[in-house]
Amino acid sequence: MLTWTSGQALVATGSPFGDVDLDERAHVVAQSNNIYVVPGLGAGAMAARATAVTDSMLRAAAAAVADTSPYTHGSPTDALVPPLTDVASTSRRITLAVAVAAAARDAGVGDEVDDDELAARLTSREWSPTYPEIIGTR
Repeated sequence: MLTWTSGQALVATGSPFGDVDLDERAHVVAQSNNIYVVPGLGAGAMAARATAVTDSMLRAAAAAVADTSPYTHGSPTDALVPPLTDVASTSRRITLAVAVAAAARDAGVGDEVDDDELAARLTSREWSPTYPEIIGTR
């Protein structure tokens, strides 16, 4: 893709890839669907109690990721998606923005509840990788 477009393409894949060197420039290859889209899509679908995943839900997830893009429209070497260090906050924004859940509701495949209820559902289900210290165990 980068060769075909003389380095002008923005590339995102489902698997991690290293940077691609082309014409003495390093082009960042973003990992998008497995890292950013799928967690937000799944959480939004669950919050809405969706009975199906619709095209509008996929578009809502993609638009929410695009809103967090560091790409400046000026440099083809800018990253397409935020760095992996920001994955948790990016995924949280996707779901807590209620984009996917609202799209499910609006498509008629999710519960008929308002955005505040959807946000509350998402917040109550948010997982945090922190564990309490258990005293007296080895």
